[in-house]
Amino acid sequence: MPEIDLYLIGATTRATADMARRAGLNVGCFDSYADFDLRSHATYVQLLELENNTPKISPLDFKNIINKTPWVYGGPLENSTDWLALAQEGSNCWGNLATSNLSVRNIWTLAEQLRQTGFSIQCPQILKLHEIPRQTRQWLVKPFAGTGGWEIQSGRKWLSSQRDSSSKQFQGYWQKRIKGPTFGASIISDGRSAIVAGICRSQHGIPGRPFAYRGSTGPIRSRSVQILLPELTRLAHWLASKYQIQGLWNIDLVHDRRTGQWFLLEVNPRPSASMEVLELAAGQSLFAIHRHVFTQDQGWIDAAHRFTESLQRSKVIVHKEVIYCDQSRKFNKTELPKMETNLWNAERWADIPCPGSRVYQGYPLMTKISYVDSL
Repeated sequence: MPEIDLYLIGATTRATADMARRAGLNVGCFDSYADFDLRSHATYVQLLELENNTPKISPLDFKNIINKTPWVYGGPLENSTDWLALAQEGSNCWGNLATSNLSVRNIWTLAEQLRQTGFSIQCPQILKLHEIPRQTRQWLVKPFAGTGGWEIQSGRKWLSSQRDSSSKQFQGYWQKRIKGPTFGASIISDGRSAIVAGICRSQHGIPGRPFAYRGSTGPIRSRSVQILLPELTRLAHWLASKYQIQGLWNIDLVHDRRTGQWFLLEVNPRPSASMEVLELAAGQSLFAIHRHVFTQDQGWIDAAHRFTESLQRSKVIVHKEVIYCDQSRKFNKTELPKMETNLWNAERWADIPCPGSRVYQGYPLMTKISYVDSL
């Protein structure tokens, strides 16, 4: 078996694994889906069980497997700070410290600090869960430790669900709903300086889960995004320095087209699902820059600028769509698409389930990646 250069752990690691492989790394993955294409291309795959965002494998057992090999975590582990802190102790994590995650994921502190700094980009209005707003249809209820938008609900739906006693265990807050398109900004930083690598438009909504992540399209080069970039860069610098954020990470944004104002929804201090879209559009490795940061290579800044310049020159727009299963069933080999072996081809299927495996209704089935002419 080839030597493993990097381990990945998260609910779904395929996108980051492909990015790492495009950077020339052999990967080992702890993954909750362990799909066919991941098993076919990764050097090592172990099925990962998660409970309340936390891996069931203990931090000690995880470290005994990976030894001193570098590792990267993906969602939803940014919410499992106790597990992360133990796993990071004595290991070589190419990711942000658990303490940084705990701070930047505290929406109350983040919103207050943004108000104090005077950025034009602010968090939407938020309220504690017991502070029920008057016009609930204009509000959302969000979990503190959610991922992929699965648990976000409209205010009215959440209130009606309170008749069910089990829902009272929900830990979250009210957020004023901003009507407008949502975006994911990919950032790279070293804890001091930050560069906006690119911005993707986000798509959300599946039956029963109106805010679930459904895909990304990018890069976005619209006039409103160009106007946003200087302030977004300033904000990214501040966040990187304030919270000591390093490597690849993501800011979720929404644009109120009525007022022109941009709002910060949350910060995800780890690689995100939309980053492979930018990498394929640019034709250059984004993950290689992540590696530069964590190996103390100061050339990361020049590499990041080369990446953004390539993205600006490129006329390519890439679309990534998550296909959800409409009914629970097993899939045989003849029903599944052919696996693409060229990692730089942006016309392919990914996250392909293993033949004979069962996919449950409402859960991700596959991902379609393709070039598009326009948004």
